[in-house]
Amino acid sequence: MTTKTTTPSLSAALLLALAASCETTTTEKQSHMLSEGTSGSVLDSRLRKLEGEAVKYPLRSDLWYEIAAVHFQKPDYRGSAEALGKAIHLDPHESRYHYQLGRVHLKMGELNKAERCFREAVSLAGEGRYTGPRAALGYTLSRKRDLPGAIAEFERCRSLEPENPMYYFLLGSLHDMNGDREAAIKGFQEYLARGGTKHRRKAIEVLGRLGVAVDETAPVKPSGQSEEILPE
Repeated sequence: MTTKTTTPSLSAALLLALAASCETTTTEKQSHMLSEGTSGSVLDSRLRKLEGEAVKYPLRSDLWYEIAAVHFQKPDYRGSAEALGKAIHLDPHESRYHYQLGRVHLKMGELNKAERCFREAVSLAGEGRYTGPRAALGYTLSRKRDLPGAIAEFERCRSLEPENPMYYFLLGSLHDMNGDREAAIKGFQEYLARGGTKHRRKAIEVLGRLGVAVDETAPVKPSGQSEEILPE
């Protein structure tokens, strides 16, 4: 039987853990991610060149995707969203366009729009082993305080990547916030058992609060799995 405890608010600790894991969610196919950090003059020059190419080749959705990447780096998130909208208009079935538009809406704090984009990306990506769109959707739902929805998405991620310790940590955290002590304990214990290191201290701390002792002197065998899974 599930044991319920008082439901806490979404903690800063989980949001920090989520945000700390928001870097690499693309496959090789999607390696040209939107990123920040290039000088303005270089970006302006690249933007002019790409816009000229888009005029010459009006049916190439990839050019608008690259234009969106430049706007994202400036950072001009509204311009990035508009460019991604044009890419989607030309190729509405490309999952990465919807995924990256979701990232842009996250940057602008538009959670409902981000959710819609990530749901579309999940639908278009299909049921392969790549968990990026689902992880992004779970992250967005957690930001919206939809804990059951976030749990469902991260459960699916866990089933697709059962050796990735980060999904067990996130599930433990979300179950803890949702007042499900037993599921929270299981999540944190599985995280530690699979060699999770990035949030080891936090997992041990929460398990202690939940009344479960952990042998901190036991050797830790790192999982070898990346704990960077979410979008920001």
